[in-house]
Amino acid sequence: MPIPRQQSGEGRNSFLSGRQDLDFKVPEGVVDIVKQETEKNKKEMYEGYEVSKETYDFLESLEEQIGENKVLKIINRRFTLIENGDLVKLYCYDTQITSLPELPASLQKLDCSHTPLSRNPEEKDKLKKYCKEHNIILSI
Repeated sequence: MPIPRQQSGEGRNSFLSGRQDLDFKVPEGVVDIVKQETEKNKKEMYEGYEVSKETYDFLESLEEQIGENKVLKIINRRFTLIENGDLVKLYCYDTQITSLPELPASLQKLDCSHTPLSRNPEEKDKLKKYCKEHNIILSI
C-alpha cells in the first residue's frame, strides 16, 4: 500500500520549521580591515593597463613630472614589469626624472641611472636610504 504524501511542512520536522534569525556580530575592526583590503586590491586603468591603486597613484604622480608619453615609454620598456597590477620593476634610466613620488610597496627593482635624479647628491642619498630600508635593488 502506498504511503500517502504529506503536504509541505505538515507532520514532519522541516529544516526551516524552527529556524530563528541568526544574530551574530562581526568582531570590531574586521569590517574596516575588509574595506581596506578591498580598496587596496581594487584595480585602476592606466592608459590601457590594469594596475593597483598604489601603482596608479605612482604613475599619475610621475606623469605630472615628465608627461604621459614618457611614462608610457617607461612602462613599455622591456625590463619594466607590472605583475598582477603591481609595479615590480621600474627602469626609468635615461629620462628627465628629477625626483620620484612615493614608490609602490610592490617595487623590488629600480634603475634610475642616467637621470637628473642620479646626478643630484641629495636626492640620490634619499633614494639609496629608502631602497635599503625597503629591500629594493637600486641602480643609480
